[in-house]
Amino acid sequence: MEKQISLQEPVHQGELSHLPVAIIGAGPIGLAAAAHLIEAGQFFIIFEAGSKVGENISKWGHVRLFSPWQYNVDKAAERLLTKNGWIDPSPDELPTDMSFVIWNKGCIL
Repeated sequence: MEKQISLQEPVHQGELSHLPVAIIGAGPIGLAAAAHLIEAGQFFIIFEAGSKVGENISKWGHVRLFSPWQYNVDKAAERLLTKNGWIDPSPDELPTDMSFVIWNKGCIL
């Protein structure tokens, strides 16, 4: 029988260990967080308000970012993607936000 937890009772860490980590947003930061959780063997769920990954940044996809790819690609995401055949962009190239959206879509394929 499952134990009901009320707001008046203290919650012990072990009682919540079966719940997934909630990630708000499927943009670059949310997907990087997911990559770290995958490496740690943790369960997670991503909540995205848009209809697709990177929905918000796709609206201003023509804008060039100020830092090159080497500073925009999360290392955990890079390891996960590389294992699945992803070829990383040139580390010195300045990405546009649209290329960032395309890269993020590679995270979930």
